[in-house]
Amino acid sequence: MKGGETNKMRSFIIFLLLGLSTLFFGCDSGGGGTTGPTTTYNVTGTWTGTVSGGSMPPGETITLNLTQSGNVVTGTVQSETETFNITSGSFSDRTLQISFTPPESLSQVNVTGTISDDGNRISGTWTAGTETGSFEVRRV
Repeated sequence: MKGGETNKMRSFIIFLLLGLSTLFFGCDSGGGGTTGPTTTYNVTGTWTGTVSGGSMPPGETITLNLTQSGNVVTGTVQSETETFNITSGSFSDRTLQISFTPPESLSQVNVTGTISDDGNRISGTWTAGTETGSFEVRRV
């Protein structure tokens, strides 16, 4: 090749390599677009709200005092008149699950709730034997 043709070929190869690198490195390898930042939730703190259903008085106030370490949740559930220790608890994938047994009851109370997008509200259901109900608490 002559000098002019060599420079044109070199320029073409550089142009081609730059174009291919933009194509390969500029592509979204996620296959579905970009995703936003992942929110990490933690339920440690005091939560207060209401519980209803079953034999509960309408609008009964409850307070959850929770401590989260990894996926394990410990703490207390406080009604208007009594406080109960959580006997098992977990928080994973935005779902809180806690259990406790009131001293006067033979039935364990199982609570399952989902935390809101802003991380300041948990709502869900509870069961105790054949009784069921709902609850909603907000971070204090």
